[in-house]
Amino acid sequence: MSMPVIRRVALLYADDTAQAALPRIKAALQSARDVVHVVVGCIGAAALAAHGVPLPGRALHAAASADAVLVAIGEPHASTSAAVVGLREELGFTRRFAENELARMWLSESGVRGCFTVGLLPAGLAAVALALEYVLGDVEAADALRASNRLEATAAAVQRAVVL
Repeated sequence: MSMPVIRRVALLYADDTAQAALPRIKAALQSARDVVHVVVGCIGAAALAAHGVPLPGRALHAAASADAVLVAIGEPHASTSAAVVGLREELGFTRRFAENELARMWLSESGVRGCFTVGLLPAGLAAVALALEYVLGDVEAADALRASNRLEATAAAVQRAVVL
């Protein structure tokens, strides 16, 4: 009998909008075939308000020991941008892979660890799908999340068209 693989994810939120999205992001991560241990913390504007610094040591430590770092950002803020850049530089996430407003991805030089920014949901779930696929190694869970996200986006577009 093989031992389950345990993956560590640091889920850092930058503001109240992002904090409200955490249950949905965590649920998407839990769809992975491996056991996913999620550590939640704050960064940027939320950390500045709570701790007086945009990149607290606890968040940096959680990110340093994680396989994947997801930074949920609801609203842009200068302290959040600076904290994300500092986090990436401190932990060696130097290889930019995806550049989309709602789903950005940087990998470590080894390509084994990744840092992802998650924008407003549901479109921001594209970053969670990237984490599932490229760092957690679960293509099936990533594809299922993408398919679910496309259905949700289509339903929302139809609903908006009906209201107009």
